Amino acid sequence: MTAFTKASAAAFVVLAAVLLAPTAAATSACADLGGAVDPSGTCRIHESTDGYRIDIAYPTGYPDEAPLAEYVDQSRDDFVDWIHEIDAPALKELDMIPHTYRSDSTESVVLTIGTNTGVRPVTTFRSFTYDVDRHTPITIDTLFRPDADPLTVLNPIVQRELTARDAMRKELTLDDYRTFALTDDTVTFFFPQGDLLPHVDGPLEVTVPRTELDSLLA
Repeated sequence: MTAFTKASAAAFVVLAAVLLAPTAAATSACADLGGAVDPSGTCRIHESTDGYRIDIAYPTGYPDEAPLAEYVDQSRDDFVDWIHEIDAPALKELDMIPHTYRSDSTESVVLTIGTNTGVRPVTTFRSFTYDVDRHTPITIDTLFRPDADPLTVLNPIVQRELTARDAMRKELTLDDYRTFALTDDTVTFFFPQGDLLPHVDGPLEVTVPRTELDSLLA
């Protein structure tokens, strides 16, 4: 083998190690949660006993996977602990379904969380958004410029949605908007079941064109 060939082979090994490391890490994190990564890169976790059933999925390719995996782990543990504290015959269920949203510089994962305790199912949400250019998470506290007042724009939009659905108006705080997803064209906010609409009407999603928020975004 020539020196050039040896150097090329060594470079290939290094490159392969770099490319495979995230995949190996993601697989390890998923395995630690008792799941397995499918060919699409989704970690799938399934648990089933006589008392409960858990089905959770999340994308291992999300650029800030650790907080996402930690949330999944904690939520599952809290659910199982709660099941053990109550005495009810109905099967308890926890489902988490991921939805990914992307813009040129961000990636969002929204978990749609379904909990059924035998009385009535409840749907809630949890979102994670990451700035891939700045390598930092984006939360509702950092989504807007420090000097901006986003509620003056957001609240009237949500109130119109509530009025259109014959729901009671509610004055929202910034924390009510904490679950969101970004694309190049929109910002979508997710509100849990029973929060803004009657429980029978399910959860609420409000999509706002970015053109209405661009002057406020950080």
